[in-house]
Amino acid sequence: MSPRLNHGSSPPVWAVPMQIVQDQSTGDLYALDLAVEPNDGSSTREYYLWKSVDGGQNWTQASPNPVWSFDQTPVGYGAFNPRFDISPDGSTFIFAYAQCLETTVGSGSANWIDEAHEITYMTSNDKGQNWSSFQNIWPAGDLTLSGPFADAFKMGTELDVILDKNNNPHFLIIGSSD
Repeated sequence: MSPRLNHGSSPPVWAVPMQIVQDQSTGDLYALDLAVEPNDGSSTREYYLWKSVDGGQNWTQASPNPVWSFDQTPVGYGAFNPRFDISPDGSTFIFAYAQCLETTVGSGSANWIDEAHEITYMTSNDKGQNWSSFQNIWPAGDLTLSGPFADAFKMGTELDVILDKNNNPHFLIIGSSD
């Protein structure tokens, strides 16, 4: 049985919800969902936060405003692997993605492991109603790295994020030194 999305208005329609996360303090479920144009199924490039209080049978928008839009990514950059998590006490939500320079190759664009890639994230302390400004971490320049990464660190587009019991974010990225 698929969940019934009660968005209350006509368009946009919604893609399949991604990364369902439970608020351990309430048992409510939250998911990010990409809005799509009803006429042609193309992406609106906006992610909304949805909430279920009945174990995923019914979903409603947690906030009428998008959490994030691809349009917020700086010109010349791509955004990859949007991720979402909730702290164990339910007091902090985090949204993060890998941000990297896009390079033109022939008639298309390409992305690869690069020292210019960043982790971009923002947090909410009111269950997704309002979000902080974006913060960026540039692993190649902001972090003290050891071993082969001390001389050269390049980050790929794979990313995951979790919040620990103290509401501190932890990021998992794929990196290389060559």
